[in-house]
Amino acid sequence: MAQFSKLHRFYYQGIFIDKHDVLTENSKMLAEICRGLTMVVDMCQYEVPYVAARISRDRNGDVSNVIEEGYGLQIGHEEEAFPQ
Repeated sequence: MAQFSKLHRFYYQGIFIDKHDVLTENSKMLAEICRGLTMVVDMCQYEVPYVAARISRDRNGDVSNVIEEGYGLQIGHEEEAFPQ
């Protein structure tokens, strides 16, 4: 994934175990490999909204924090907590 320098959001289905701490750990791992990544969304569940992890970076572009944003996100509405 390192060659995808312009990849900002990664949506996946069925890659990781459906546990939130695993989502956070794997999101951090992916973000360290793919330097432009800002969000990882778990689409393993059959119902929306999906679980997402937002990636924060320091001034050098290194991963500083990965925050799971819970169930408030849908594809295309990442900035809205409760889209209509």
